[in-house]
Amino acid sequence: MKKIVSDTLYEAQAKMPAGQNWNLNSKSACDTLAETIVAKLRRSYKDIEKQIAQASCCEEQAKALRERIEFFED
Repeated sequence: MKKIVSDTLYEAQAKMPAGQNWNLNSKSACDTLAETIVAKLRRSYKDIEKQIAQASCCEEQAKALRERIEFFED
């Protein structure tokens, strides 16, 4: 999670015009950065959920295939 937050902050700063930085004393700037980080975390979470679903799907398919193989071996 730390890497996601760090990368998101780095990307946000890279999108700023040359010579400008985020003013962390500004509530508006902090809100914008927080929204950016939360959005990135949500996307990352959804990606992880997809990977878990694919992994369990593959696991279920592998189990079904093993059962078929065992059926035909008997």
